[in-house]
Amino acid sequence: MVEIPEGITDEDELKRWEARKKEDEDIRRIFRLTNPTVPGFSQIVEMEFYANPVPELELILRMDHRGLWGGGGTQYSLSFPLVLEEAFVRYYTERAMFTVGRFKYELGPVGLLMGNQIAGKEGLIVNTMYKYTWITGVYNRLLMSMYKEYPYVSTYLLDELTACRFSRKFGDKLVGLNIILNGFYDEKALSLDLVGKISGHTIKGELGLVYPAWVYRENVDDRVWPGGVVFVNLIENEKQLFSMRLGAFSKGFIAQYGKRGMSTMESGIKFHPNTAGIDLLYQHGLNNDLVLGLNLVYLDYLDKKELEKLNRVPLRVFEVKLQKYLSEVSDISFSTAYIEDKNFNYGKAVVSWQFNF
Repeated sequence: MVEIPEGITDEDELKRWEARKKEDEDIRRIFRLTNPTVPGFSQIVEMEFYANPVPELELILRMDHRGLWGGGGTQYSLSFPLVLEEAFVRYYTERAMFTVGRFKYELGPVGLLMGNQIAGKEGLIVNTMYKYTWITGVYNRLLMSMYKEYPYVSTYLLDELTACRFSRKFGDKLVGLNIILNGFYDEKALSLDLVGKISGHTIKGELGLVYPAWVYRENVDDRVWPGGVVFVNLIENEKQLFSMRLGAFSKGFIAQYGKRGMSTMESGIKFHPNTAGIDLLYQHGLNNDLVLGLNLVYLDYLDKKELEKLNRVPLRVFEVKLQKYLSEVSDISFSTAYIEDKNFNYGKAVVSWQFNF
C-alpha cells in the first residue's frame, strides 16, 4: 500500500505522491472486485523435431502452444498461436562447435547473468577449448518489449548482446568466469560460478556484479550492483533430497536475461532484486512411483525504503506437492501452496498431468 511520506514540502512532489496513492487505491479496488477463487485451466503443448543427417550436423526445431481458461494472470487464450521457440543448426568440427539460428542458452550451471529467456534469441554460439580451458562466445540480436506504468503502452527496443564464458576443471570441481561485454541497452556484468562436491555434499553457486541497462538506472544508482546464490544438498541419496539455497540480491542486480524470481517448487532461484533469504526443498520417494515434495521460502527486503508500490514479490512460500509417475512417459501431480507477498496473501491448488511421446 502506498503511503505519502511525512515532511514533504515541495508542492509538485506532494502531487506526485497523491497521484501514486490514488492509482494504487484504484488498482487495489479492481483486485478486490476480482473473484480470487475462480478456477483456471491451462495447457502447454510442446513439440520438438531433431535431425542428424550427417555425423557433424544437427538440426533442431522446438515449438509450443499455450492456452488458458478461467482465472489467471496471463492473456493466453484458445487462439494463442503456435510459437517457434527454437530453430537452430549445430555444426561440429575437431576443435569447435557452432550453433546458429534461434536458440535459448545459459551462461554457466546457475544462470544468474543469462538463463531465463522466455523465448529464443537469434544469434551465434561458438564453443571451443584451449589447452584445459573451455571457451564459449555468444552473439545475439535482441528484441525487447518494455512496459511503462504510464501511459500504459509497450515500447519495442532492438539491441545486440555479446557475452563469453571461460571454465576449467580442478579435480571434481568446475569453476567458470562469465562476462556480458555488451548486453541489453548497455548492460554489463561479471560473475564467478562453482559446481562440485565439498565434504561429500554437492555445492553449486554463483556470485556476480551487474551494471544494469539504462532503462533500469532511473530507479537505482548508476553503479555496479552485487548478487549471489549458493545451493547445498545436505541430504542426497536414492530416496531423499534435502537442498538449501541461500541468496542475496541488491536492488540494482537486474540482469535482463538472468534467472530470478522463479515460481515452481523445483526452480533453483526464487530470489528477486532487493531481497535476501533462504529456500529449503525436501523431496522423499514414498515408493518407486510416488514422490512427496515440501518447499519453504523465507525472504526479506534488503532496502525497505526502495519498495516498488506494486512489486508483488513472494516473501513467504510454503508448498506441498505429491507426484505420481504413471509410466516412463507420464506423470500426474497435485500441489497446494500458501504465498505471502508485499500486497496480498493467497493460496493456490494445482493439478497437472504431463505426457511425453
